[in-house]
Amino acid sequence: MIEYKNKYLFGTPPGANKETASGLVILKPILKSDLEAFRNVYLDSALIVIHEIENMDIKPAWRNTTYMRKAEIYYFKQDYEQAVEALKHVDGGLPFAKYRDILINKIKAKEAQANGDTLTRDSLYRVILNDYEKYYQDVEVVLKRTLRGKDEDKVFYSWANTILVEMFHYKLKLEKQEIVIHQIDSLQKAINGNKEYFDHLKKLLIKDKNYEVLFE
Repeated sequence: MIEYKNKYLFGTPPGANKETASGLVILKPILKSDLEAFRNVYLDSALIVIHEIENMDIKPAWRNTTYMRKAEIYYFKQDYEQAVEALKHVDGGLPFAKYRDILINKIKAKEAQANGDTLTRDSLYRVILNDYEKYYQDVEVVLKRTLRGKDEDKVFYSWANTILVEMFHYKLKLEKQEIVIHQIDSLQKAINGNKEYFDHLKKLLIKDKNYEVLFE
């Protein structure tokens, strides 16, 4: 069994540009645990490098990745306005049409939370969840085919898993835990999916809570 500790389980979606997709993973978790002073120096240094890359003549896919990295850096610096502005420049290579809006709303939700505005935060969580559910419905046939796979590790490293982790992550923020557990169990039974995978998914989301989500 693969150890999933401290990994954000992000598969590359079908048809996504791999260069840009590589920019969708978050910066290394070390940023969260280092001393504040070192953290700020690290982020400022990373931002200098990003600005230098922006001025270079690079392929559009890499430019999009650069803007993703820039957004991540500003996010960790808690400069949410600049993080959103960076994301607005990402114009291609994303998994699906609404994904940029989802990322922007994640950052806005984080900013609302930092300001103590839980009503706006929860409203944005609902918008994010609705976008994920709509996307799930659009590609349901393909995702369910993956989720029926017998190899649990392959399912966990798939794009289908990424969607479920993100979708149920936001469901847990808005709905009671027992309702979400029932939804996961119902999905497993409805598609005759890999039970070990779904049991592991519940454990990951509800018991261990040992996973990472971009811009959270």
